[in-house]
Amino acid sequence: MVDKVTGLTWERQNGGENPLWLSWDDAKAYCASLVLDGQSGWRLPTVKELQSLVDVRSRQPATDPAIFPGVGELWASSGIANDPTLAWSVSFEQGQTVPTVVTVKDQVRCVR
Repeated sequence: MVDKVTGLTWERQNGGENPLWLSWDDAKAYCASLVLDGQSGWRLPTVKELQSLVDVRSRQPATDPAIFPGVGELWASSGIANDPTLAWSVSFEQGQTVPTVVTVKDQVRCVR
């Protein structure tokens, strides 16, 4: 799905009907190796890119479920400065950005 505002192409449905749950390092590796519809060059999105999907008028989910079905909390590529055990993720239940332990398994949605 191409976001007309940012020009980014988003992986629409990761992992088919069952969303992918990976640690932060595994999420980055997954996106880097993804080939979808013959296209490579995928990566884990930044915090700002994920925040661009948040609809502040909506809650649970705080995004359009017709466009991004089954979205819970998604990993961002952005680590937290001075703490290698934490990275940012965005919760689409409430639309919040939260620090998350990098070994925790969160959902993944790649971008290019």
